[in-house]
Amino acid sequence: MTAHCVADFRCALGEGPCWDPRDGRLWWVDIVGRKVHWFEASTGETGSLDPDEQITALGLRRAGGFVAATAAGAGVFDPQSGRFSLLYPTPNEHPGNRSNDGNVGADGSFWFGSMHNEASERSGAVFQVKPDWSGRAVVRDWGITNTLRTSLDGRQLYVADSLEQTLYRYDIGDDGLSGQQVFAQTRGQAATPDGSAVDCEGYLWNAQWDGWRIVRYAPDGSLDRIIPMPVQCPTSCSFGGPDLKTLFVTSARDGLTPQQLEAQPQAGGLFALSVDVAGSPPLYFEG
Repeated sequence: MTAHCVADFRCALGEGPCWDPRDGRLWWVDIVGRKVHWFEASTGETGSLDPDEQITALGLRRAGGFVAATAAGAGVFDPQSGRFSLLYPTPNEHPGNRSNDGNVGADGSFWFGSMHNEASERSGAVFQVKPDWSGRAVVRDWGITNTLRTSLDGRQLYVADSLEQTLYRYDIGDDGLSGQQVFAQTRGQAATPDGSAVDCEGYLWNAQWDGWRIVRYAPDGSLDRIIPMPVQCPTSCSFGGPDLKTLFVTSARDGLTPQQLEAQPQAGGLFALSVDVAGSPPLYFEG
């Protein structure tokens, strides 16, 4: 498996890849650059939008457009107009926080997280937003929220605290999250769990910041395989393409020295690689 750069946007902090089968495009964001980008898989065309808010995560919305996360909360992003409409304001957020990763879950919720903008405090939270746009913070005092992917049956949630270099797994219940377990961790390594995707076999594919790699974890947390990347800081991944056997990977340039960037000039680009297992079907938020 070899990753190739398909969109050399050189994002400061590329994140939140989201495959949309409706238009055959992979959508993602540059959090620091405050952009929304797209790549059309069949033609190789690309484009960029300038949203009116700093969007950090996107999820498919059944009624059109995207459910999205911002520092103010969750709402609807319309790619035609570039406008974001806030529908769930996050309660009791630390003034130094911003939103981070987020995804639509198999349980029907939009899960997203917050973090301190300088990653210097454990002021982050994990939020669950339901299709009626009611929501709640289900975890507080988090470091850097990432992954936020559900198991195939929607009964468990995977959440990375990148500040702890740890992936956790929770049970999803009517009262929120319970049964926290360490799913995998990279403490002591030059690799930090970041964003993830789930395949049709229930395995978790995790992009690892500073690790030059994507790691596939089995449902029991054991390491299944390591896929090397040509950039130091892959940030997240999403399955796409007509057969869902293309893994798209976002990456970042933020924090790299001029010497490091010279060695990896496509850092911040969007990468794609063909894989031998399909991703789980795209999920839509019904709100």
